[in-house]
Amino acid sequence: MLEHHFTHPSDMEESTRMEAMPVKTELNNYQEIRQRLKCLFELYGISEPKVIREALPTDPCDVTNPPNEVRIHRSFCDEDYQARHLFGHYLADLHAVNDEQSDIVADVIARMIDADLNPWR
Repeated sequence: MLEHHFTHPSDMEESTRMEAMPVKTELNNYQEIRQRLKCLFELYGISEPKVIREALPTDPCDVTNPPNEVRIHRSFCDEDYQARHLFGHYLADLHAVNDEQSDIVADVIARMIDADLNPWR
């Protein structure tokens, strides 16, 4: 079982955090992040993991473990950003652990690039 733990940028030292990331002054809302993450799965046609839940007290950060689970760590990061960040990690991990899904993941990334920035238009 591949279990991916990563430190969320808002939990990093100020000098190493990306400057463009929106940061809040209070802990973010787990339910909002969960709902936005579920919308991303639906929007891009990726099957949701079996479980999406709040991180365990022993989790130092978000956890993605496709196709089984996503655990959301509350932080001082904007809910929209954290949902997109988690979705990106889930896609990367899904690509790595599931050969059948790797083409679907690549197509999702291609659609994201096309929707956001198509250099050939």
